[in-house]
Amino acid sequence: MARDTTTYQAVLKDIRKGRIASAYLFHGEEQFLAEQLCDAIVQAVFGASKDDFNLHVFYTREHDVSAIVNAAMSFPMLADRKVVIVRDADQLRKEDRESLTAYLQHPLASTSFIVVASKADFRQNPFKLLKEGAVCVELKPLREYEAPEWIETFAGQHGKRIRERAAMLLASKIDVSLQELSSEMEKLATYVGTREEISEEDVETVVGLSRQYNIFELCSAVGRKDLPRALQIFDRMHRLGEEPVGMIVMLYRQFVILLKIVEMRDQRRPQAEIQQHLKDTLRINPYFFENEYWPQAQLFQTGEAERAFGFLQEADEAVKSSQMDNALIIHRLLFQLIRSTEA
Repeated sequence: MARDTTTYQAVLKDIRKGRIASAYLFHGEEQFLAEQLCDAIVQAVFGASKDDFNLHVFYTREHDVSAIVNAAMSFPMLADRKVVIVRDADQLRKEDRESLTAYLQHPLASTSFIVVASKADFRQNPFKLLKEGAVCVELKPLREYEAPEWIETFAGQHGKRIRERAAMLLASKIDVSLQELSSEMEKLATYVGTREEISEEDVETVVGLSRQYNIFELCSAVGRKDLPRALQIFDRMHRLGEEPVGMIVMLYRQFVILLKIVEMRDQRRPQAEIQQHLKDTLRINPYFFENEYWPQAQLFQTGEAERAFGFLQEADEAVKSSQMDNALIIHRLLFQLIRSTEA
């Protein structure tokens, strides 16, 4: 029976509850998540990270397909189930695809057969057959705005909590890579030891940031329309090796918040209602709303806040494609964001 393509979180939840399927397809660019799902299945089936007799891992460029099929067709040894993982399945030759398809048409119930591929062509077997009968998960690249939520997830896996701003600070510092996010979280978990909560100060210490010159201070200076301070903070961050893409992402978030406040303010909605709305939709801490975002929003008209997104998009494109010096691009962006009333 065909199964709907599902999400990483939903499949991981089923696996941890012991609901193990006979066939999986994990496809997409974010192979780190494929590794996480494979590890979760192995742990759920064997109660350990490996099983010398019943866990078989194959790479299509290194192993003959007959060995893969034989492993899948053999019964588990001293266990209820075996796991067969086939990596780089998009590299299969035509004849090998046909052999795997033949197995998948009549799979062994006691084998969990996992196919991992960076790309899956669903016009051809075995991917077409897997889409119809396996648990399929597309693993898309991480988007910038999703990084803080993943950081909180990784913190939970280490038995830790991470403050909202600490998560955003970490996300702004490193590349948008789940592998790197996970690695940095391991460092932070080790650093804080038995302490349960990870703070901004911890991130600053472990990742190498200065409390006086971080992305939140930059966003705050822009929100207050303090151009000299914004330029000072940026120049220091730039000298410390901060990447401009992360700055643009966080400034974009800043103006999403400010625009929402300005729009609701202009609708004559009460401040308490606006605060609750931002808490519910954007998870804005009431303290930061009252002490930062609300007073900053009073300095902006709707048109100014709306124009900011055009400036941010231009800067993002320039950083990613232009030969212009990144420092000049961000300097221009800061002038535009703070002095947009002159436009």
